[in-house]
This record gives sequence, structure tokens and C-alpha cells, in this order.
Amino acid sequence: MFRKGDRRLLGAVFVLVGGLLLAAALFLPWYANNGTFNYGTSEQHLNSMWYLGLPWWNGTVQFSCDYSPCLTETSYGSSPNGPGVVAEIALVLVTVSGALAIIAGAFGVNPRRKANQTSFLVTLAIAALSLGIAAPAFYAAAFQLGYGGPWGSFWGSSPTPLPTTGPAITYTWGPAAGWYVSVAAAAALLVGTVILIRSRHDLARPVPSSMPPEPTSAPDAPKPAT
Repeated sequence: MFRKGDRRLLGAVFVLVGGLLLAAALFLPWYANNGTFNYGTSEQHLNSMWYLGLPWWNGTVQFSCDYSPCLTETSYGSSPNGPGVVAEIALVLVTVSGALAIIAGAFGVNPRRKANQTSFLVTLAIAALSLGIAAPAFYAAAFQLGYGGPWGSFWGSSPTPLPTTGPAITYTWGPAAGWYVSVAAAAALLVGTVILIRSRHDLARPVPSSMPPEPTSAPDAPKPAT
């Protein structure tokens, strides 16, 4: 059974872990689009990874392929349907959420923090949680609605039969490591925030005193009858 102080510390640790996961997600690809070109007797592959960033940042879209010449990196400016806008909004949400979570977590694990500052800690955690959930949810919804790229769905594939001339092209697309890490971060933030809220409610409960009750004086003995 955790004591009240232990519960608050555990909640702060979860929030801090969520913030660190969001920070890691900023450097991981959030989406992958893989193409296979089947020539009947041979195949060629073109894989692309999509990172969070501003639309004009070069390197936010990176390619790898097994043929030459192969474009290695570019920006969202060369992609249709505005995926750069989605990546930019998600970048802001993840950055702000991660910063708030790290601040709240570091503040919560500080042994010098006063108990009456728990409300401020919970407020930071709730704000981080709200933005942390919004980031992967918005990213997935935008792609699912066809706004975030040329795919028209968040997960999918488009196999094509081998034509008479030219290769049969198959594309598969879906979320990559960064998006999954952001979901794990949101889960950690949720657990930590719930624990902090519960520990905040504990503070409002009166704590029974450990002092022994004061002794009461014995009643006066009756006087003998005369």
C-alpha cells in the first residue's frame, strides 16, 4: 500500500516519463510510405519516412531505395494535400505537451516541494495530458480524412496487378515509431495525472491526530455522611 507521499511521487514519475517520451517522439518518424515496383522478375523498393516539422524544413521527409538515382530527403513543400500543415500542428502540440510534462514531473519529484503546491502540479499535468492526447489523435484523424497526404486513410495499401507494360506498383502506408511513442506517452500522462488527482483529493481529508487524548480528571469522591 502506497502512502500519500509515495502516490504523489509515483504520479510525478509517470508524468515525467510521458514528457520524455514526447521529447523522443520529436526525433522519430511519425509516418511511413513504402512502395514496391514489381517488374515480374525483379522488384525495386522506395521507402519514405515522414517526421514532424515545419513545411519548409528540408529533411522532414526522408527516402531510401535500392536503385539509383535516389532522392534522400526533401521537405513537405513537395507533397500534395498539405501534410506539412498537419506535421506543423502536431509539432506544436507535442512540443508544448512535452515541455509541460517535463516541468510538472521535475517539479513533482522535487523533495522540497510543498504539499500545498499539489494543485499547481495537477494543473500542469492536466494541460500536458490534454495536448498529449490531442497530438496523435489529430494526426491520425487528419490522415484518415485524406487531408494529411496522398493516401486517403491512416492505414492502408494499394496493390495493383502486373500490367502489360511497366511495373506493378504496390504502396503500403501507416504510422511509424514516433506516432506509437506519442500514444505511449499519452498513456503514461493519463496514469500519472489520475494518480496526482487522487493524491490531491487525499490532501483534503483530515488526518487523524497521533497525539494521545488528554487525561480527564477523576470525579470527586463523595463525602462521608455525618
